[in-house]
Amino acid sequence: MAMGKKWGILLTLTAIVSVIAIVGAIGATKCIIKSKKENLMPREGDKVISTMSVHLTSQTDSIVLAVNQQINKEEKLINDYATAYIQYNLDGSTELIDKELIASWITLKNGSIVLDEEKVKDFVERLALEHDTVGTERSFVNSHGKAVTVSGGPYGWKIDCDKETKELIDMINRGVKEKDREPVYKQKAFGRGKNDIGNTYVEINMSEQKMWYYKEGELIVSTNIVTGNTAKGNGTPSVVGYIHNKVRNTNLVGKGYVAFVHYWMKVYGSIGIHDASWRSKFGGSIYKKNGSHGCINTPYEDVKTIFDNIEVGTPVIIFYEENSEEKSGE
Repeated sequence: MAMGKKWGILLTLTAIVSVIAIVGAIGATKCIIKSKKENLMPREGDKVISTMSVHLTSQTDSIVLAVNQQINKEEKLINDYATAYIQYNLDGSTELIDKELIASWITLKNGSIVLDEEKVKDFVERLALEHDTVGTERSFVNSHGKAVTVSGGPYGWKIDCDKETKELIDMINRGVKEKDREPVYKQKAFGRGKNDIGNTYVEINMSEQKMWYYKEGELIVSTNIVTGNTAKGNGTPSVVGYIHNKVRNTNLVGKGYVAFVHYWMKVYGSIGIHDASWRSKFGGSIYKKNGSHGCINTPYEDVKTIFDNIEVGTPVIIFYEENSEEKSGE
């Protein structure tokens, strides 16, 4: 039984006993007054008070016994129900669901256990708030060894609160014991912790107009690129995206254009990495006046190598070294 409930019952019991004591005292006083008025012998008055005292004690004992029995009954119900033990280990911290916590989530109604599902949901939402990384700010060390702050975008860990709440309620009801539980996720990142990029990623430095692809720490591709046209307001946004899909031989259709590409990898919104057969040069300052509609135009051989080696879900870090050049892509 939760400590608050025990205190509530004990306080109620104290109040009842106090009322009985007051009533008894009033009754005894009346008896003494009556004995004086009726000229009863002192011993006869004492006998009346003594009898009432015994009756009062008997009533109090009965109430205490009944309350103790009820407490024991409720404690047994709770102890029989709250047997689940679930432990999360997230980002170096431990979150524990044990008997004490479960007891704070339940109430007794007509002698039956009722689990407050909203409290379970609140617990899961707190986990998500503390451990989800989608859209959070990250410190990233680029290919030149310089720390870059990146934020925003769809990449990262995201708990599926509805599904995890449902599974947790079922586990509690069944008394499941599980250590190292992993929540149900809507999506996962490649690494753990707040800086969850890991050692497999694509780095796109728009100030340099260069792209690097690392796989398990090994450099696979280093190439010049052309990103969004900043003069026309199509600058590629700084964001932490990821490879959503990989498509061969498709048409890219936008406002006023249709472009055929051999390799397409969606990264963020309508932005992706692809070949650009209409270009003969990449890199430099091309993007400022003759850039793309927001995508990352890449030389054919380099984009082919990335396509053949990369996995869906791989993070893509896109940034400017100077934010003054950053504009939204279309």
